Amino acid sequence: MENYSPSEKVKTYLSFVNNVANYATDENAYKNILHSEAIFYEYPNLVTKNGQLRIASKGMKSIEMGKQILSAQRYEFFDFTEDENKLVAEGVWTGTMKIDAGSLKQGQQLKAYLCVVIEFKDDKISRVRNYDCYEPFTA
Repeated sequence: MENYSPSEKVKTYLSFVNNVANYATDENAYKNILHSEAIFYEYPNLVTKNGQLRIASKGMKSIEMGKQILSAQRYEFFDFTEDENKLVAEGVWTGTMKIDAGSLKQGQQLKAYLCVVIEFKDDKISRVRNYDCYEPFTA
C-alpha cells in the first residue's frame, strides 16, 4: 500500500484494532471510536464454532478473555475498500498462546486471515462483521 493515505474511516478502525491488540478495556479508549449502539458479529470459525454476537455496551469481556489467554497479538491489514458508510478491511491476525487451553498449548502461534466489514454511523463504528479464517491448529 505504497503512498497510501488512510481515510478517516480507516484511521478510526485502526484505532479500534490498536486498542484491541493492546487489550485496552477502559471504555474511554473507545468512546470516540465506537457508536453507543455498536454490535459485533463473528461468523463461525475454528475458535467460535457457532459464531457470536457481541454488544459493545455490555463491556469488554472478549478483550479481557484475550488478555488472559494470549501473550501477544498483532493485526496487519493489507487492503481497504470503502464507500460512504462502509469499510471492508482485509488482513492477517497472529496471536501467541499464553496458557494451555484445550488442544492449544502455551507458546503456540495462531494465525487467521481476516475480512472485516465495518459500518459507520455518526462517524463511529456501529456494526462489525468478522469473517475470520484460521489456519489449522497444530502443535
